[in-house]
Amino acid sequence: MTVWGIGGKWLLWSLLASAPVVVCAAVFRESLVVTAISPWWFYGAGIAILLAGIPFWFISAITLRKAHQAETLCTSGVFALCRNPIYAAWILFLVPGFVLFFRNPLLLAIPFIMYVVLRLVLPGEEAWLAEKYGEAYRDYSKRVARILPYARRKSPMTDD
Repeated sequence: MTVWGIGGKWLLWSLLASAPVVVCAAVFRESLVVTAISPWWFYGAGIAILLAGIPFWFISAITLRKAHQAETLCTSGVFALCRNPIYAAWILFLVPGFVLFFRNPLLLAIPFIMYVVLRLVLPGEEAWLAEKYGEAYRDYSKRVARILPYARRKSPMTDD
């Protein structure tokens, strides 16, 4: 598996699954855009979320790239917070921060769709990691949640 893992597949399926939401948000834009609250609240919140998410994503990507080049398993730094911090950055920070600029609550369904798609395609990557790193990955997956940092673990490779 490449350094990209299941990222391409996840992105493609997320885009396809989110398309109906985007179409509905565009068609019903006039009735869905929040106008009762100043747009600057949405812009400010979006910027704040993006300012938290961009460094989280960048640090995750650099850490993963270094570990992939060294052919080692990432378990420290942001990877001690969650096993998939790059996907977490997109779902928890980058996409929500970006869609807030549109002031359309329907678009906030996109990160949830991305999460569901990730839950469907991630087992392939996890199986590959378990095969490549064996017991080290299985122990890591017992200690660290998939996506939500600090989420309590229920069972290996099956929670959040």
